[in-house]
Amino acid sequence: CALAAPRAHRLLPPAPRPSAVAQTEGGRIAFAGGAVYEDGRLLHAPGDEWPELFVHIPLLAGEPGKILLSGGGACFALPEALKHRPASVVIAEPDRRRADILCAAAGAPAGGFTLLAKDPRRLETGNYDLVFQTEPSPDNAALNRFFTREYFAGTARLLKPGGILAFQLPFAENYVPPASAYAAASVLASAASVFSHVELVPGGRLTVLASRRPMDLSPARLAAVYSRRGIKNRIAVPSAFPFMLDPYRRAWAARELARVRRPALNTDLDPLAYFRFWRAWLGMVVSPASLVGLAALALAGSAAARRLAAAPSAGGLAGEAFLMGFWAMALETSLLLAFQSATGRLAAELGLLFTLFMAGGAAGAVSGRRPGTGAAEAAACCLSVIGVMAAPAASLWAWALLPAAGFVSGAFYARAASASPGGVYLFDMLGGAAGGLAAAAFAAPLAGIRGSIWMAAAAAAGALLLRLYVRYRGSEKASTPKV
Repeated sequence: CALAAPRAHRLLPPAPRPSAVAQTEGGRIAFAGGAVYEDGRLLHAPGDEWPELFVHIPLLAGEPGKILLSGGGACFALPEALKHRPASVVIAEPDRRRADILCAAAGAPAGGFTLLAKDPRRLETGNYDLVFQTEPSPDNAALNRFFTREYFAGTARLLKPGGILAFQLPFAENYVPPASAYAAASVLASAASVFSHVELVPGGRLTVLASRRPMDLSPARLAAVYSRRGIKNRIAVPSAFPFMLDPYRRAWAARELARVRRPALNTDLDPLAYFRFWRAWLGMVVSPASLVGLAALALAGSAAARRLAAAPSAGGLAGEAFLMGFWAMALETSLLLAFQSATGRLAAELGLLFTLFMAGGAAGAVSGRRPGTGAAEAAACCLSVIGVMAAPAASLWAWALLPAAGFVSGAFYARAASASPGGVYLFDMLGGAAGGLAAAAFAAPLAGIRGSIWMAAAAAAGALLLRLYVRYRGSEKASTPKV
């Protein structure tokens, strides 16, 4: 059945060798056997039915005035949208080279659309009748940002009062796995928190229509509009509308998703993609053989504890070094995740962001060679709180917070190493390893990016309290008269 062919998870066996490969600003597009792949993910194949099945129901339900297309499938959906003779079609794609390559592959007419070289998440005005978001699913941070509550709220501002947003989610005709049901329920709850009317059209993929006004999806009305506009399709035809929009099928889809009780909203700072990856990692990767790294970390922690027990006088400084190393790496990891969630990008900027952090560390080391009084720990607490508040605008703040965090970390390490050069490096590295692991593998998937930054703040606060406690004990001993 054509309706049961999921687009994003279908391979074409046997996989042919690419006939051409093109590098874009943020990825790589390959052409093989007439199919188009982007970073290993199938975008379109010869005879693919998804554009026809996806585009026409929303267009027949709404008015084909001004249309916005975005995502990897925008150029392939364009020919179907043009059948309705809209007043204008805009494709929002910040990577001009990517847009040119994909539209050429789709055979999109040069005069049939306007290319808007902007991130769809950064559009502020539009007055569109329909918005088609063509990314397949929130599988990673770059794609997840087009399925969050913030995206839906921004798109609602782009639409006319009766405008429609259309997007798709992984689904199936007669069975929805629990993981897919949870993901779809989370996204739909996020959409329903913005749009008062959310309609489902089940099939091989779940087509979602969201609007602030009721939508008439009766097959008879859509068939009349189809005939009036003179549309010629192969699959999305009036005789198929009663099946595609059958009330029982739509009720079954809604009932399957309603099995998920109180789904969490998918937001920029609490991304569904991280939680899904965490669940998948636990389900597929965790085994006795895969726990070697955690066992090695536990052994290193045991060795560090024995070293502390053997030198109790250095325990305070070693504990500070561990907590500050934990703070620095946890905060850095959290800011990088926030940056990717806000922009959808990371690969191109990753080297520069790391460089800024290390440059800040070098500057801090030069300035922090005198014994400190807890200023570095206090500054770490302040930077963490600023990071929590600035996380929604991480695309801007990360460029300033990362070098600042590096500066504080470098200043602390230089001061601590000058006082006790032997074990500080060991505990700083152990803390960094534990902080990075805790932030990326546990805190961000379970508590969101803000929760991960709060965890870093707790480590910095612990370091500050430990510093004050050691100073208090030292002053107490100094004031105790010798007998």
